[in-house]
Amino acid sequence: MHNRLKGLNGKDVLRILKFFGFQIDRQTGSHQQWKKADNPRSPRVTVDGIAKSIDPGTLRSIIRQSGFTEDQWVEALDKI
Repeated sequence: MHNRLKGLNGKDVLRILKFFGFQIDRQTGSHQQWKKADNPRSPRVTVDGIAKSIDPGTLRSIIRQSGFTEDQWVEALDKI
């Protein structure tokens, strides 16, 4: 995993998802499900929006679910 992605918290992940065009679909407790706004058939990405730290394995899963690469997430960090 790229060093810039280590130590991301829930708010950082949500900002990146918004940058990629995701919007909140539904929420249960602290866990939010996000979908692409322009594609109703896109897969949902589940994120704990208040997590202080996202485990690397969980972050890999979120990145995979989003359909983007780690490099694209790093580029998004630079732009947000």
